[in-house]
Amino acid sequence: MAKQARRTGMPQPTDSEPRTRPPRARRVHPFTGGLVLGSIVTVAVVLLVVQNRDSVRLNWLAFHFQAPLWMMLILPAVAGAIIVEVLRIAMHRARRKRAERAAADATGVWSPSQPPESPESSRGR
Repeated sequence: MAKQARRTGMPQPTDSEPRTRPPRARRVHPFTGGLVLGSIVTVAVVLLVVQNRDSVRLNWLAFHFQAPLWMMLILPAVAGAIIVEVLRIAMHRARRKRAERAAADATGVWSPSQPPESPESSRGR
């Protein structure tokens, strides 16, 4: 018979019982959703190129462009995607840095971004 663990309340295997791991939940591969979405976007872009091969003229400020319509539509979309990705990376780094500072403050470890208090500033407290 299995003994009850003191802290967890979970049964502990005895020497006569084999040690087995609990079954793991089946995880979906993390790239599956991105792969499906990427495939859909790729098909949509190919259809956009095939259906919009006519050349168009674009006047913007002092610039005048003449290019296929599909190019005029895809270039701003790609530029927007790059901007979003750069902002996402910057926000991730800022969040990680904030978490590192909070962890350092909790452990009392000094970090170079926050200079130590001088003895004069702590006297008035």
